[in-house]
Amino acid sequence: MGKMFGQNWFDDFFEGYNGLPEGITAEAKKKISKIIRDEIENEKFEDTAWLDALSAADGNKTKAKGKYIKLRFDQLFAIFKNEMNLRIGEIKEMPEYITENLKLY
Repeated sequence: MGKMFGQNWFDDFFEGYNGLPEGITAEAKKKISKIIRDEIENEKFEDTAWLDALSAADGNKTKAKGKYIKLRFDQLFAIFKNEMNLRIGEIKEMPEYITENLKLY
């Protein structure tokens, strides 16, 4: 499986929010919400989350969509946090003279 949030997406995040956690988290929640809304509107569900939601809703598709939102949000936010931690790890491994210059922005 490829990355849910591509390199350009993260580059835009860091440029637009200067690494401020609350700004990044708020923007991530908006983007994740849009992804989920598009999945529901187009009925292009992620299989695992959809089957879990459908099972929890006893086969009721309307109720399953409500449950899908929570399951899918948690799933995507976990992916986002994991990728953010990887990105932060990459920054921490940069030579000090580069990270010092990053603080200027």
